[in-house]
Amino acid sequence: MPLPVNSRCTNGPLQLPNVTLTGSLAVIQGWSAPFIGEHHVALASNIRNMYYGTSARSEYMGHAAVIQSSGSGKSRLIHEVAGDIFTIPFNIRDPKEHLNNGTYPPTDTAVHNLLIEWASKYSGLALQSRFSGFLQVVFEEITKELRGMLASRSGDTKLPLEWREYLTAHRDALYSRVAVLAAQDALETLVKLVCTSSGCSADEPATVGGSSDFKEAPLATCDVLHAAFKSKTIQSETIRGDPMGRIKILHILMYFDEAHVLAEGLSRIQKKTALDILISALDDCRDLGLFTLFMSTQSSLEHLAPSAVHARSSRYCSLAPSMHAPITETPFDCFGSKQLVPSKLYCRDVCETPFMACFGRPISEVLRCGRLSLDVLELARRKLLCKDEIRMPIDSHTVAAQTAVLDVRIMLSFEPSREAAHRHEEQLVASHMRIAYSVPKDRIYLRSGYSSEPILAEAAARQLHEWWCQCLGLGPSATGIDVIDRLRDTTDIGPAVQILRKTLDHDLLSRGEVGEVIGHLLLTLARDSATCATSSDSDDPHFSNPVPVTTFIEQLLSEPFAKDVLTSKPDNLPANAPRVDLTFAEVFKDAVVNFTHFAKWADDSALSQDTALGCFIRSMAVICRNNAATGDVFIPVLMNKDAALNASVMTGIMVQFKLRAHSGTIAAYAIDATKVGLFKQTPDDDETQRHPYITLIMELGKLGEKTPVSNAGTPLQDTPSKVVLIPPAPRRRRGSAYPRYSIYVYGCSPTVYRVISKNERGVYKHMLGGGKLLAEDPWQDPTSLRLVRMLKTFFAIGHTSWHWLCHMRLNTDLPDKSDDEAGVVVSAGGEDGSGDDNDGDVFMD
Repeated sequence: MPLPVNSRCTNGPLQLPNVTLTGSLAVIQGWSAPFIGEHHVALASNIRNMYYGTSARSEYMGHAAVIQSSGSGKSRLIHEVAGDIFTIPFNIRDPKEHLNNGTYPPTDTAVHNLLIEWASKYSGLALQSRFSGFLQVVFEEITKELRGMLASRSGDTKLPLEWREYLTAHRDALYSRVAVLAAQDALETLVKLVCTSSGCSADEPATVGGSSDFKEAPLATCDVLHAAFKSKTIQSETIRGDPMGRIKILHILMYFDEAHVLAEGLSRIQKKTALDILISALDDCRDLGLFTLFMSTQSSLEHLAPSAVHARSSRYCSLAPSMHAPITETPFDCFGSKQLVPSKLYCRDVCETPFMACFGRPISEVLRCGRLSLDVLELARRKLLCKDEIRMPIDSHTVAAQTAVLDVRIMLSFEPSREAAHRHEEQLVASHMRIAYSVPKDRIYLRSGYSSEPILAEAAARQLHEWWCQCLGLGPSATGIDVIDRLRDTTDIGPAVQILRKTLDHDLLSRGEVGEVIGHLLLTLARDSATCATSSDSDDPHFSNPVPVTTFIEQLLSEPFAKDVLTSKPDNLPANAPRVDLTFAEVFKDAVVNFTHFAKWADDSALSQDTALGCFIRSMAVICRNNAATGDVFIPVLMNKDAALNASVMTGIMVQFKLRAHSGTIAAYAIDATKVGLFKQTPDDDETQRHPYITLIMELGKLGEKTPVSNAGTPLQDTPSKVVLIPPAPRRRRGSAYPRYSIYVYGCSPTVYRVISKNERGVYKHMLGGGKLLAEDPWQDPTSLRLVRMLKTFFAIGHTSWHWLCHMRLNTDLPDKSDDEAGVVVSAGGEDGSGDDNDGDVFMD
């Protein structure tokens, strides 16, 4: 038998069951496992609050949407709510999807076929009358089933829970009967009842949902439920006593899973989707003790929860601001009360696929417990691409699929003020595994992102590797070493760079964070190259394997600069300090880094050994909170790859990204680990045992016109493509510090970064320059673009911006500067003057 979903490794490597299951069977088994967490309790409470809090049962307030990406446990969550609230569930997913992909729960085929047939043939009031007839039959048949079930009822099981279990055995037969009756008898009867004598045809009745028989059906169901509950706090007048016929207590929850199938296409007459019309039919039941949920992954807010801007009726438009916002809270990291014990783990454990599956959405954990014969990483790749053919060339996949693969790895920041970016994010949630975090009350957009899921990050890394192999002309059997050998002489533009350029050219990303995104990309490419460089000749690269720090540096920087870094010494120790003469390579010979993706931080706790430990276990690097003085990214480093995981053996790489016209000073960029609280200091702290740390400044903008000078104030020789060693500064400071190895990288070209190929030089320059701000202009010839720029689309040095001013320098169109104006500065030892004084700056202001 598989492990239960809440089974956790708390004292060593994960133990897998012996049984091998298919993906579908594993998911089915997961449904019988104990539910972890309190999400269902909170959701049931919120549903009741939405029903009770509706003022006078306003129109369109009897329903809400549940929007979340695939594998997030939406269906299981509502299944748990059904144990607390009497529930009528419908799964109207396309039956072909269930047969092809083994999705669960299975489709209610009879109901799906009936609703889709009607939606394809009818529209407007004709379709609404049929939906109303369907609902009437549903309530009538469920009332009969309830009475039969209650007649033979024994025990004290809660009625909603008992009904849920009863429906498991009788659901297919019940819904098949409902479909037949609704299609043949009940619908025709309802149409006759609601049509007036004014010539209305059966296809276009004058009124819908107003008949007494229609409203009697849910009322009868509530009567039965009320009698079964036998609640002393609910008086009979609650059911029938309201002068408007309202029911004050929520008795029934109805939900439609995969509701987007009714939102595909508009009707011929009223320009409404079938889903809009179903909501209108349900709205006639809003006072009758019923609340409805619509669940979907593959639908936009415009379909399931439209804002006033996208409303398809004037009545809906006026009510939209007060309607219920979509629900996005679904389970994640389902550990329950159990926790991992870091000291029982080693770095070899955290990169195992079953271990990585512990984190993230419930589907990963369910599949891990089933020990799939199906490769969970290949499944993740298919889900991420929304396509079964994962080995097709990059151009055969949609832009959204390509973006998703890169977004998982480097965390893209979409432009919040751009409608196209909002649509793009919705598409990523609908089809490409992006997590919906929340939807504001106005429902104009949703907040979303790729949360920390090591399995998904590994899958994305493998997809990028697949595309790289195809670009390089390598077959599916190519090893990591084959890739590294081919990369040395490649002139191809890598898939990750291609994708980032496309998203920038489509103006989807926030321009203010281009430098950070490119910095994330360079670090990720170096990490992946290090994986390939250290993989065996026979195995495919596993990108979650920790890699040596020294190899990471060798793959990040071009060969001469990498060598200078590896031979560099601490820049912040006095001459008499222990280990002052130890080189980078000596100190970090046993150290490894482990990150496959990035996670955002909301407070100042990012830089600490404790954070480094947690991030290392989860294979993630930290994106520090906005405007943090401590840097932009923190990469966890384990000092001893053979040691048990513990905060005391952790350090890190603190990274800053800069994108400026002129390079800053080393003193201005210097980071002191003791000031930011990276290490825990104790009174008996042994200086010889203090861990080193690394600071990496990535000045992605070109060097300015400043002349580099030495600490003594004399100009340094201008050798922009070489390492500039900083002469030791005067020894002023007493005491000691944690050894710091500082790296300052200037420029963004193959001269300094090994992960940038020759043909990518111009692409990076283009992206750093803001991309094609006029990429969507229909006229791309130079003359037309010049005239558009003269509309003052933006300002820059040159005639199109400053033709109106008599100023020679402003009116001079500057030639492109060479990307070779780049270099790496490392310390040759000694202090850098980053204390209270500012002596020792390499570049003078």
